[in-house]
Amino acid sequence: QLARKGKRKSAEPALERLGVNVAGTLKVNNSEVLRDALLAGLGIGLLPDFSMPLDMAPTLVAARTALPPHGGALCLGAARRQSPWFTSEFCMGYAGYMSLLFTPYTLPSPRGGLPLANRIVVAPMCQYAANHGEATDWHLMHWGNLLNSGAALFTIEATAVVPEGRITPACLGLWDDRTDAALASTLHRARKLAPPVPVCIQLAHAGRKASSALPWAGAQLLSSAQGGWETFGPSALPQLPTEPPPTEMTRYHMEQVRDVFVQAAQRADRMGIEAIEL
Repeated sequence: QLARKGKRKSAEPALERLGVNVAGTLKVNNSEVLRDALLAGLGIGLLPDFSMPLDMAPTLVAARTALPPHGGALCLGAARRQSPWFTSEFCMGYAGYMSLLFTPYTLPSPRGGLPLANRIVVAPMCQYAANHGEATDWHLMHWGNLLNSGAALFTIEATAVVPEGRITPACLGLWDDRTDAALASTLHRARKLAPPVPVCIQLAHAGRKASSALPWAGAQLLSSAQGGWETFGPSALPQLPTEPPPTEMTRYHMEQVRDVFVQAAQRADRMGIEAIEL
């Protein structure tokens, strides 16, 4: 809109943050000109009153496959609604060149960096399907699906570093040989069913939010009679005014938690997990 009002300079910073190349703007009515401009890395604006002949479609579809990784951006505007050959498949083909979303990226690392095929990362999602902290067949299906999603990095859900660090009794854990073996075996089987994809794991301690019921069972603090446990926090403030306060952590407790985070990270590293989120 800024560009159409003659304020192109005002529009450029926002476009550049999106990864759009704004080295030039052309108004074209010829497929060859449009193709050449895209290959040159120019930003192409098709105004709402632009009408494109149907016979231009094959040339543009062919040109799409020849675009360089940082080729021009095709800004369709209302033209898509006016031209029936602007199918979703065609537009998605150009989407990768409108931003950096589908371009490679390397996460910095002391080991030399972790290369990603694109900028899409699966966030950690609690499944509440573990058995005493152990991964189950639910995780096998869940992980297998997401490893086949096309995302460049898959992140395993919040994984408690100690039993009392779980949000709920059904949360995943990595605190001993038993939970280690279950997670490693499940992940190994899931990865065999998918293309190579780096895996990250979120190591966690729920603090005062621990010992809670499952979300669909109210998500409130569980008493010991309900299978709950003593919770710890940086202060003795309860999560909710109606709940008992956690035990305030001492320096000794903090050092213990630090050490179990290290141990869980070492376990994750040994099973071939490429990244850790704290």
